[in-house]
Amino acid sequence: MYSPKISEDLVHALYFAAKDRKMPMTRLVDGIIRAALASNSLPQGKLGTCQPTGSLPASEPCNAVA
Repeated sequence: MYSPKISEDLVHALYFAAKDRKMPMTRLVDGIIRAALASNSLPQGKLGTCQPTGSLPASEPCNAVA
């Protein structure tokens, strides 16, 4: 199964957001992703739609949505 790497700055923010909500970080992330998919608010493969943080390898473009 594919398990994408989350940027360190996002892990930090997600950790504290989950802690504030008293829930596991994995459940918070799952809910965020599900809500984004349901609302169709994810980028649709346009190069200018994301802001890479520099932590992605060149082989993983920031706009790749599976």
